[in-house]
Amino acid sequence: MFQRIVAVMFAAGLAAACTGEGSGLPGTQLQQARGTPAPTDPYSSALFQGYLRLAAGEYHEGDYRDSDFFARRAVAAAGQKAIEPQLIDARDLPIDQLENMASARRRIIGALYFGAASRSPEDAADAQLGFDCWMQELEENFQARDIEVCRTRFERAMARLEAGLQPAPLAARPAPSLPERLLFEVFFAFDDVGISPAAQEVIDGVAEIAATLVDPVIAVVGYADRSGPAPYNLDLSMRRAEAVAAALKVQGVEAEGVFAGGEAGPRIVTGEPAAAALYRRVVVVVR
Repeated sequence: MFQRIVAVMFAAGLAAACTGEGSGLPGTQLQQARGTPAPTDPYSSALFQGYLRLAAGEYHEGDYRDSDFFARRAVAAAGQKAIEPQLIDARDLPIDQLENMASARRRIIGALYFGAASRSPEDAADAQLGFDCWMQELEENFQARDIEVCRTRFERAMARLEAGLQPAPLAARPAPSLPERLLFEVFFAFDDVGISPAAQEVIDGVAEIAATLVDPVIAVVGYADRSGPAPYNLDLSMRRAEAVAAALKVQGVEAEGVFAGGEAGPRIVTGEPAAAALYRRVVVVVR
């Protein structure tokens, strides 16, 4: 089938609206979240209670930044706002975990899109809570047991969801509990434009969702790290975007045009080379 791909140049703040970040003094959000009335929707309620527990756990560990992050997500869930699983580049993850986490995020996004929140609200919420917890613990990367607990929570919930979840016909599919814009990230090796198996999984998930939409708009934006001259980085980011567009075309999603974001990039900037892998990516936005 033919889909429209619109290539655009995005600023570094592209994904900020989906991260749940906000302002305020550290450690002040948990009390506010606890005073928020719980939602009645089963999925939102499970997210609300789960994020409250994560916020309380981080608060008692003295991690007020992450306590506030989870507390704000609890408040958003209480308002039954659409909350995506956290974007990969929202946290400074170990480089060897980027593709693994991008694939995991593609799995939960796909399950939610195809109605998991309505069909299995507790499992869907548990998968998202496990994913966001896994991201947070990986960023800290010093509590191996906590990382494994969160990862196991995600994997078990996803196994239950995927065992009973088949894409419903478009007319029968309930409205997804997601923002109008879905974001995916595809990561690349240094100075490379090759599509890895993990990257292909993400691309397959994008194509699967695009196939259910009527005349979707898909933006493909390439990025590079800051290792080389700016003209080279711009060219490299373009070639990465073109590689993803070509892989989507194989899946039946036709590209009309692709542009690059160069070395503009992640919201996290820590220092080279640790943060460089966060720049080596393509962001795919599905509307």
